[in-house]
Amino acid sequence: MKKKRKTLIIIFIFILIILIITTIFFLKKMAKISKIGNTNTSQEIVNDIYDIKSYDITAQIDIESNKNKNRYIIKQKYISPDFSSQEVIEPENIKRNKNSNR
Repeated sequence: MKKKRKTLIIIFIFILIILIITTIFFLKKMAKISKIGNTNTSQEIVNDIYDIKSYDITAQIDIESNKNKNRYIIKQKYISPDFSSQEVIEPENIKRNKNSNR
C-alpha cells in the first residue's frame, strides 16, 4: 500500500512538472508571436527607415514668426539610390523652384 502510494505521488509530480514546462514553453512562444499595436522598438523603426527604397510625398509646411505666417506646399520624391527631387508647388511667386539630384 505504501509502495503504491509512493509510486502514485511520483507519477503525479512527474505529470505536474511536464505540464508546467509545456505551459511555460507555449506562453513564451505566444508572447513572441502576439505583437498587438505599434510595439516596435526604436531600433526597429530606424531599421525600417534605412530600408526605404523610394517615396513620394506632398507636404504642407507652415512657418510662423513674430511678424507673419507663411505656408508652403512642397513635393518631394526619392528613388534609391541615385534620384531625389524637391519642388515648390505653392506659393505662386516661387512655384516651380526645383532641386534634383541624380
